[in-house]
Amino acid sequence: MKVYVAVGYFKDETKRMRIIAMQDSTKANFYKNCQGNAFAACAVMTEKKVHEILAANELDRWEMIKKLTNNYRKWMDLDDLFEQCGDIFLNKIEEAKAN
Repeated sequence: MKVYVAVGYFKDETKRMRIIAMQDSTKANFYKNCQGNAFAACAVMTEKKVHEILAANELDRWEMIKKLTNNYRKWMDLDDLFEQCGDIFLNKIEEAKAN
């Protein structure tokens, strides 16, 4: 089981970006579980990818984020989340590993 992280929003809270992390067998299963819980994921990534993005400099981070989603309207939001909330990503990953 790997830890996967999704950034998106619940259907009734379209203005609030959320970070969720869970263990699952495949990325596709994780994405289906998100949809089943009324979560619209803008980007789904592995734990390894999260660590790579957090360790990257500003320009490299931007290039990685552009590859996460084809929705260019979310690129800036994702970049802000990684820049300002890196500790939350790491906490969510640790919580998912503990469960």
